[in-house]
Formats: sequence, structure tokens, C-alpha cells
Amino acid sequence: MRIVAVALALLIAGLAVAYVAMAAGTAPAQSIGVVGVEQILREYEKAKKSNAELRAMEQRMNDQNKLMRQHRLLSGQEMQEYIKLIAIEKPTPANQTRLSALEDLEKRRELRLQSLQSEKDPTDQQKQELMEFQGYANDSAKAIDAATYNLNKQLVDRNNLLNDEVVKDIKVAVGVIAQESNTPVVFDKAAVIVGGVDLTEKTLKRLNSPKAGAAK
Repeated sequence: MRIVAVALALLIAGLAVAYVAMAAGTAPAQSIGVVGVEQILREYEKAKKSNAELRAMEQRMNDQNKLMRQHRLLSGQEMQEYIKLIAIEKPTPANQTRLSALEDLEKRRELRLQSLQSEKDPTDQQKQELMEFQGYANDSAKAIDAATYNLNKQLVDRNNLLNDEVVKDIKVAVGVIAQESNTPVVFDKAAVIVGGVDLTEKTLKRLNSPKAGAAK
């Protein structure tokens, strides 16, 4: 998931008019402006930082998901505890000790399950153990599915928030530059075959200037 893809669609839809034109007769001849939306999204520092944050968040989510699925023989309650522990960015020694204990427990159960599955004629007690392990796996799967849903929602919510901020910043910057350049109508450069006053570099300069960043 990348903020750029969503922002691009929104900007192309919203850049037909960047600001309200001055009253007729109060300004010199006006021109059509164009901006390279894709270039702005690539080179706007805030957009780049947003993308980096989202990629890191997605990677953490994938790592957590992988760890959860590697420990499928924890009970539902144990899995919920495990999920909370692996989500802690700076675990305490106590957190790490408990995490190791849960992982060791799952390994022992995995070895025991492999032993039971190798039995050609399991006893009633062994059959009962197999059922218990299946119960662990079922409950664990439910906890993992719930956690995965929550992680995906967090990623989507963060993406939407960052995307909205970037789109707002760019629209404001384009509006200011368009007014300064007397170009009341601004289109995405990719949609214009010939002509238009290119406002891309001016827009980027405004967006990436420290003063503009402080104003936000």
C-alpha cells in the first residue's frame, strides 16, 4: 500500500481549478497552469516521509503476522498474549522472558504433535491430546485472524490520514502558486498534450521550503 497511488487519483480529480479567479478586468491576461502531479508526489519531502512510514508499518505488520502463524499451537488466550507482546516496540526484560516462554511452549507442543501423528495406533489418551492440539490451532487461528484485521485497519487508517494531509498541502501550495502566476485554472501535466504554464518546480519549492513546513 502506498500513499502515492491514492493521492494521485485525488489530485487529478481535484486540480481542475486550484483557486477562484480574480474578477474580470482586475488582472492581466490569464493563462492555464499545469503541474506534474507524479513528480510532486515523488519529490515532496512530506510525501516521501509518509511513504517510508507506511512501508515500515506494513513491514512490521507482515513480520508480526508471520510470527503469529509460526506459533499456531498456542491456545487462544496464549496467542492473544503473544500478539500483544510482539507488538511492543521496546519490550522489557520481563516481556522478553514471557515471549520466550510462550515460544518454547509452542515448540514443545509442536514436537509432541509430530510424535502423536506418527503413531499408527494411538491410544484414547493420545487421541484426546490430538483433539486438544486441534482445539489450540482453531482458537489460535481465530485470534490471528482478528489481529490481522486490526493491523490492516490500522494501516489503512494511517494511510488515509497521511494521504489527506499530503493532498491538502499540495492543493494549497498549487492554489497559492497559481494565484501568484495568474493561472486560475490548473491541470495535471499528464492530462495536457500541448501548452500550459508549468508550475511544478515553484510548487515543489514552496512545499519543501522550511518556512512552508513551519507554517503547517
